[in-house]
Amino acid sequence: MRLWRRQARRVQSVTSTIWTESTRDELRAALPESVVIIPTGATEQHGGPHLVTGHDTFPVVEVVQRAAVLATGSFVIAPALPFGSSQHHLPFGATLSLSTGTYYRVVRELVESEVAAGAESSC
Repeated sequence: MRLWRRQARRVQSVTSTIWTESTRDELRAALPESVVIIPTGATEQHGGPHLVTGHDTFPVVEVVQRAAVLATGSFVIAPALPFGSSQHHLPFGATLSLSTGTYYRVVRELVESEVAAGAESSC
């Protein structure tokens, strides 16, 4: 019971905003005081029929959302980037990959877009 109460207090001091569920005005108000989180994953094969190609993206989105609830502070959760630098998976098929340089440029440009929208902190 004691643990639950501690968690309940922490949740009350957190503000989480989902980028894609927010209006321009809501983001304009939230971004300067929040840390923007971009969940990153990959879309690649996993060696058999038992795992889907989104296996690397789905869990990271869930972890980010849960962490934002447990942490203190304000967070804006950006849409997940479901592509990684996964050339080593290309011979097996079912993989969508970016070159490492392109991946870095995409992440940099997403952060630049966050800054242009008013963000001051990103991870």
